[in-house]
Amino acid sequence: MADTNGVKIPVWFWIISGLALLWNLYGVFQAYTTSFATAQSLQPYIDKGTMTADYAGFILTLPLWVKGVFWLSTVCGALGAFCLLLRKSIAVLLFVISLVSIFLMYLYNFVLSGKAELLTNFDYIITAAVTLIAMFMLWFTLRRKAKGWLT
Repeated sequence: MADTNGVKIPVWFWIISGLALLWNLYGVFQAYTTSFATAQSLQPYIDKGTMTADYAGFILTLPLWVKGVFWLSTVCGALGAFCLLLRKSIAVLLFVISLVSIFLMYLYNFVLSGKAELLTNFDYIITAAVTLIAMFMLWFTLRRKAKGWLT
């Protein structure tokens, strides 16, 4: 696709932007399931041994502000990816908000909660993946804006 200036946007831009949207929509789903988790909804995971009762308690007692920044990070990430597909420069701000929200959420999980010992190896892996992907998306968007691909 070419814009009004005749700049051809490569297919990889659309692929990366589309994958970012899917990734962030999955994050929105995760924010939803975390925010509305109940003891009953987590019990099957405890019964199967895929979650400890202490970890379920950690999820159930997340402060409202942590749930809020979880929502903010995922919704802004999804909107940022959508705006990237529309080639709108507001995507930069949305990815900045998403990344800052991610840092706040993980600051609570790993430092402020005092319950870092409950976190699993998977939590460390997903934290690294989420943070690195968010940082990449911000960098990617800034680079595309600098090239004049975003309006």
